[in-house]
Amino acid sequence: MSRIFRVIAISVFLIGFPMVSWYYLNEGYKYRIGVIKELDQNLGKIPTFQLVNQNGATISQENLPDNAVITNFVDLAAIDKSKAYMDILYKIQDQFDKKDDILFYTFVKGTSLEAVQNYTKSLNIKEEKQWNFLTGDEEQMEQFIATFPFPEGVSKSYAGNANVAIADTSSVIRYFYDLNNTKDAGKLIEHIANLMPQAPPEEARMKRELEK
Repeated sequence: MSRIFRVIAISVFLIGFPMVSWYYLNEGYKYRIGVIKELDQNLGKIPTFQLVNQNGATISQENLPDNAVITNFVDLAAIDKSKAYMDILYKIQDQFDKKDDILFYTFVKGTSLEAVQNYTKSLNIKEEKQWNFLTGDEEQMEQFIATFPFPEGVSKSYAGNANVAIADTSSVIRYFYDLNNTKDAGKLIEHIANLMPQAPPEEARMKRELEK
């Protein structure tokens, strides 16, 4: 009986464990390929712009770094309409704030640069270099959003616009997310996490944060 037990144990060690490992590796590979396919889209480019960030620095299309960029829109005159999804975006940025691979660009319609600065200060952002709040005069802001390639049916408005885009290093938009939708928020976390090293811990932690 003991000989049979040893044979079974050796078989499990030599055959069972490798098969289980292969299964999980294969599932992880298929998951990764699925994420890559989701991001393998050309949904248009971030339009040309020349705006000022919260620190008074002029930022233009030429200043876009060789990083993936997350973009979104807010209107300070109707900031209450943006609070829910900005809270979610803040949590996401806060968890990825040490990552140099991703930057956040929030396009802000506001009355003045001072108003934009006061708003960003209220958010208590830990890593301002990673998150630029870009603004200009009303004509500039309206022209920019009018040419932004939102999905069909999305209102081109700053107020209450929960649509977030992720763009590659060439400013090509690869995916849109509606942060009013919890699944889309989770999708954004998955996409960011899978574009970076040590993805699983970040992804799992952020999903728990969103569920709170």
